Amino acid sequence: MEAKIRGAVIQARKDFVEEHFGEASWERVFSSLSEEDQEIIGGLIVSAGWYPFEVGERLDKAIVDILGHGDLGIFEDIGAQSAKRNLSTIHKPFLTPGNPQAFMTQAEAIYKFYYNVGRREWKPTGPNSGVI
Repeated sequence: MEAKIRGAVIQARKDFVEEHFGEASWERVFSSLSEEDQEIIGGLIVSAGWYPFEVGERLDKAIVDILGHGDLGIFEDIGAQSAKRNLSTIHKPFLTPGNPQAFMTQAEAIYKFYYNVGRREWKPTGPNSGVI
């Protein structure tokens, strides 16, 4: 089975780049991709659509190379923005205020929203800790 990611992952990258670096920076990143990748992503990203995982990898590399100047730490910022946005909208029902363990036990289900292969598992190690 070919690994795929949801368009929401690509859209989160685009939103982050535009909000933190400007639309011109998104154009720089996007235009650095191959013509084939540009066609696959297209002008309108379908959040619920499936895209080849490798296209997402190449997009991530372009963001790191062009905007992060090789620093992978840029993904912490992307992840923080994505989590903040998603936990106040589509993933809000997963939250149990005051109980982060309840949220983390749903890591596998949340993972399946975004990736068609693989898995994510949460193992609590204590009342305020665990391993994913």
